[in-house]
Amino acid sequence: MEAVPQYIEIPASLEEDGACQTRVGSVLTHLTLSTTVLASLVMGALMVIDPSTQNAAQSLWSAALSRAPPVVSWQPVYQPQQGARPSMVRPPMPNAGAHRDTSVLTSLTRDGSAAFGSEKKAKADITAPKASATADVKDTGFLSKIPIFGPLLGFFASVFTLYSYSAFRKRHAENLEMQAKEQAALSADVQYVAEDKVAGFSGLKGKALIAGKKYPTKPEVMAAIPKELMKRDTFKSMMYALMSLTVTGLCVFAGTFIPYSWTYAWAWAIYGVVTGTVATGCWVVAHECGHNAFSDNRVLQDAVGYTFHSLLLVPYFSWQRSHAVHHANTNNMETGETHVPRRPTKHTAGISVFFKKALGPLWPLVHSFVVLAFGWPMYLISGESGGPAYGKTNHFWPYAPFNNGKKELFPGKHKLRVLLSDIGVLAVIAGLIAWGTTYGAMYPVLHYVLPYMFTNAWLVGYTWLQHTDVDVPHFDQNQYTWAKGAFHTIDRPYGPVLDFLHHGIGSTHVCHHVNSAIPHYNAWKVTEHLKTTFPDIYLYDPTPIHKALWRVANNCIAVDKQPGEDGMYVWLKEPLAALKEPKKEEEKQPIAQQPVLATV
Repeated sequence: MEAVPQYIEIPASLEEDGACQTRVGSVLTHLTLSTTVLASLVMGALMVIDPSTQNAAQSLWSAALSRAPPVVSWQPVYQPQQGARPSMVRPPMPNAGAHRDTSVLTSLTRDGSAAFGSEKKAKADITAPKASATADVKDTGFLSKIPIFGPLLGFFASVFTLYSYSAFRKRHAENLEMQAKEQAALSADVQYVAEDKVAGFSGLKGKALIAGKKYPTKPEVMAAIPKELMKRDTFKSMMYALMSLTVTGLCVFAGTFIPYSWTYAWAWAIYGVVTGTVATGCWVVAHECGHNAFSDNRVLQDAVGYTFHSLLLVPYFSWQRSHAVHHANTNNMETGETHVPRRPTKHTAGISVFFKKALGPLWPLVHSFVVLAFGWPMYLISGESGGPAYGKTNHFWPYAPFNNGKKELFPGKHKLRVLLSDIGVLAVIAGLIAWGTTYGAMYPVLHYVLPYMFTNAWLVGYTWLQHTDVDVPHFDQNQYTWAKGAFHTIDRPYGPVLDFLHHGIGSTHVCHHVNSAIPHYNAWKVTEHLKTTFPDIYLYDPTPIHKALWRVANNCIAVDKQPGEDGMYVWLKEPLAALKEPKKEEEKQPIAQQPVLATV
């Protein structure tokens, strides 16, 4: 890279695409769409629970197809007593302070299946209204509901597709075209670091392993980003936060219509996946707050971030500090934080290689499950996958026996901020315990813990794939620079729906590591600036997400340092083979305190 321009004019075609993405991200459009979609979810839940609702909707749909006036006789499926308000029968709530009697749930399941929870004798003060179907309503089971669900799901899928799919495909096609031009421009004698040892090539085609690259300085990179794209809009940020909170709340509300029966275990599984995926948007909003990208009002910013993260059992200020260290030391083998790869040893690589051979084709599935299901709590509790410089860490207790490395992850004033973070998390845990002891443990487990696990899985999956792939290296302390860390982050094609729900966190993550204070609604345009100004070092992998996850889980086991001036640690095709090679003594520099974000 001979010279780095201070500013670059974006071609009209890219500006048009950026404008399109801005329209896609408009707050009013998001609110309108989310309200419409979630209203359909509530109606869909009603049709599953109440046969009369489904019967009425089916009649309307059939009448619309035949262009005949609809004939609908609306009657509640359950006959209330005279003078009472017609309503669906829901599981009765006990008197204040009484435990939930789950035995009545069994009597409310129309198909006679056993309900969740233990069988207890009904208490005298808890009575369940008897369900009696009207003569003109016949519940023919779940299959009878498919004709109405098909058009509904197709319609709303089409809305999402038309909403932003064209902009996504345009960006994806431009990235592929740029990648093809780069490959065509490579000289025949281009050298890849450890090409014979690396675990393979991803959709990056070895771009990150090219030896002898020149990297810009941080001021040069910042000069290429227009200043107006770094400005924060408090109103817009609050609207995005409200959108994520509203969509999550409506999903939780829709879950209250699902019967507490093993027959509907499939519905609870869908509820967990959908609600957990949607709630990840709230996680990303709090993430913006922790990076000072939400608002110029620090009190409002920390209040929103603290509240959202506490509701998701995340210690806000503890995470804010460790995540700032992660950004300051991305892909650094010594001082990096989160998803720092292992070096090949008999204990680490040996165990993984053993299970890979023993499980065969099931290894990527098992590896992915372990990382996605347990990675986040293990990181918070014991610093799993953290950098070796910090030793064992704990995001809830910054004292012994944790915080015992060469460097402190939570030095000075950060210890008090860790304890302040604990208050919010403990308050939410206390609320969940009170909920469970009052009404039964299945309620917080089904409504909260189930989607919470999927939110955690999304968080770990994003971080894992943003910084890990078979041909993306890490660096030793001596050759590490800020630009190497920031530009060895990977943008991936998560698609319009996830970009909408998660505010583009995985599709614009290079921008986020270049300057984490840039709001997510400006990150799309900044990404265009970065990939056109620094095409030699910007990384975009077009591999579909599920295939990329499978490749990473299957092949990324351990790294080893390779000779040369680049200081690269690469993922090994044969991790145990590195143990047999003689190691050359390295001159190590003392680990210095890397600068972290001024916002923390």
